[in-house]
Formats: sequence, structure tokens, C-alpha cells
Amino acid sequence: MVHKEKKLVNYRLNALRLAKRLGNISEACRRCRICRTTFYNYKKRFQANDLAGLKNSSHSSYKHPQVTSPKIVEKILFIADTQPKLGCFKISKNLKSQGIDTSFKTVQKILTKRGLGTLEERISKSSNSAPITG
Repeated sequence: MVHKEKKLVNYRLNALRLAKRLGNISEACRRCRICRTTFYNYKKRFQANDLAGLKNSSHSSYKHPQVTSPKIVEKILFIADTQPKLGCFKISKNLKSQGIDTSFKTVQKILTKRGLGTLEERISKSSNSAPITG
């Protein structure tokens, strides 16, 4: 553990110890300048993972329940690549015909995030686009 991380873990551990020593969580929270919700989060994390639970944790592994599944994202990108002239609404409609209920706004967000939000971007990055010859 780096110095800053150790200091943070000790601070959180001291808040838990102070509450136990005082027998009063509200007073311990006041003295440590944390809210009770934060205190209970620390307590729960400490009980589950000991000192490792008091470290700052990354939220990147958290799976949001409304995140579009990678399979659906893959299908959206495949349609955008093979049929670049289709807009978000038609891609969404195409997916609905396959039994996948995804809104056109979700399709737009996915395409925009990958640099495929506009017709020009989809055409220029499409594997079906023929080279322009003059």
C-alpha cells in the first residue's frame, strides 16, 4: 500500500474504532466529519473484507443493470458496418424484428461513442465502402 492509501485506511478504521469506543455512532461521525451512511458503508466493507475493504475500490467492475449487453452492441456495430446508410431508428427497428428491444437513442449513443454517429462516419469506416476513384 502506498502512503496515501494507508493513511486513508487508518482514517476509516479509526472512525470505526471511535464509534465502538464511544458507543455512539452519531458522535463518532461528527468527530470524524463523515455522514452516518458513509460510516455504515465503511463498517459493511470492513466486515466483509477486513482492511482491504477500507481501501478505495474501483467501480469499473460494477455492472449496471441497464448496460447494453456486448452481444447487442456487436450486432449494432455489425449492422452499421454492413449497412452504413441505415440510421439509428432503422437499426433499432431491424433489431426489434430480430426480437431485440433496443431504443434508437441507445443505438445512437453506442454509435456515437465509437465514432459512427453520423452517416458520413459510418460510410467512411464501413467495410462495404468502395474507394472513391475519380
